[in-house]
Amino acid sequence: IVAPQSGTVTRQHGVQGEYVKTGQPLFEIGNPHRVWIQAAVYEQDISSVKLGQHAVFSLPGDPSQRYEGKVTFIAPVLDEATRSVKVRIQPKSISSSIKPGMYVDVDIHQPVGEVLAVPRDAVIDTGEELIVYVDAGDGMFIARKVEVGPSADGYYPVISGLAEGEKVVARGGFLIDSETRITGGSSALYGGASEVDAGGGEAPPAHIHQH
Repeated sequence: IVAPQSGTVTRQHGVQGEYVKTGQPLFEIGNPHRVWIQAAVYEQDISSVKLGQHAVFSLPGDPSQRYEGKVTFIAPVLDEATRSVKVRIQPKSISSSIKPGMYVDVDIHQPVGEVLAVPRDAVIDTGEELIVYVDAGDGMFIARKVEVGPSADGYYPVISGLAEGEKVVARGGFLIDSETRITGGSSALYGGASEVDAGGGEAPPAHIHQH
């Protein structure tokens, strides 16, 4: 019996001496040097994934070793059970430590360019809306409703609610919010807050993290 291609036997369906029928598969053969990564991207994130996008993946047991690849296929249908879409990533190179069937952690990079951004710790989720505390001067901070995009490297891109140059509370915002809820006011005096500017700049790529 001659295999139609070279490779490594990954599965055996028959045993020596067994009777087989015409067309019955006996072995499965794979090429360990030609593998791809299949990621499940949730439906709310799939609009951000495009063919050719850069991706980085790693094994859960060795997150320090990262491998690069690119998106080569996006499934045209949604998996209704998981509410996700299958995305195929072609690695640039494969280590012998990566075996077919293994799980990997994948980051798909989405360049966002120059945007207004604030530290992740500055944004407070009240359960009904997202707010930041803006410096109003004289030690006073005013709660401001904001709309932000997906976080990236510790920052949120600001869609609306802030202007470049405004100072926001980067740490201590939760304490301010707790004080506001107690007093019932829309602003609070808190001397321990740490401020940063809400500034523009070359933002790091947004990451869509999938398992």
